[in-house]
Amino acid sequence: MLYQLVVSAVFLLPFVPLAGPILRDVTPLATGALLFQAVYVVAFTYVLWFWLMRRYPASGLSSFAFLTPAFGVLCAGLVLNEPLSPIASLGHWS
Repeated sequence: MLYQLVVSAVFLLPFVPLAGPILRDVTPLATGALLFQAVYVVAFTYVLWFWLMRRYPASGLSSFAFLTPAFGVLCAGLVLNEPLSPIASLGHWS
């Protein structure tokens, strides 16, 4: 994973000026989203995933990767107060 991040950062660095201003409006929502990504996604779930990979066979854990879209829809409803309709709930299967 470190290899992927380093290579993509080096590859995409020349394209940064094309993305617009480097610093955009700093809002509480943007700051919270960044902290959520840094603390929950990187520091918690990646460590948990790699701990599980060391403890259990990858074939047994691979089925849990398919639950990621379902948890994304659920978190959108719970964290962002987006409406959860039956269609949105089924959308991760398409």
